[in-house]
Amino acid sequence: MNANFFLTVNVFLTRVMTGKRKGKGRVEGGENMVREKVAKERRVINVPYDCHSCFLPLLSDTLPIFDELCKRSFRFILSCVFRGSPLVRAVAHHALKIARYNSVIGSNALFCCARYGWTAADLLAGKIDVSNSYFQKICDNSLSRSEICVARSLFEVLCVREGELYLPDSFLQLSEINEIISALCTVVP
Repeated sequence: MNANFFLTVNVFLTRVMTGKRKGKGRVEGGENMVREKVAKERRVINVPYDCHSCFLPLLSDTLPIFDELCKRSFRFILSCVFRGSPLVRAVAHHALKIARYNSVIGSNALFCCARYGWTAADLLAGKIDVSNSYFQKICDNSLSRSEICVARSLFEVLCVREGELYLPDSFLQLSEINEIISALCTVVP
């Protein structure tokens, strides 16, 4: 089989398994999906729109959107590499070994390997941990001490606002608590 066949099947499988097609072969999502997710997190947590996005994963106990997309993409690639179907497995191996950056699967896999310090050989051998806790640990280690401290302070003030924490003899009114939240959200860590 020639390389064009593998590239065509590779692109088709990626589109089918990762998202809806929109327009002339473009996959829906991208930047709008990232903006919508961050906006939804801000609404759910009820923080100001200008809250630094580095605080949101700590407050919501989730991964940053970019790392979440990398994790999902990499899990999809691993499922293709170890799939029961010989065709899917052959396309995935071709993308990783031969096509590399000329293929969606190959370029995504190599990008994730470079980002998280893995090798392609480890990927093909199945020696890579793709658990949620592994990705969470990587993201937590990338934060500065000041970001973590501000996020913890912000979390406590949010808990006071929502009535989860109680301050004895509290003299703070809701408007003052919201001003503290706004100040913490916009502080440069």
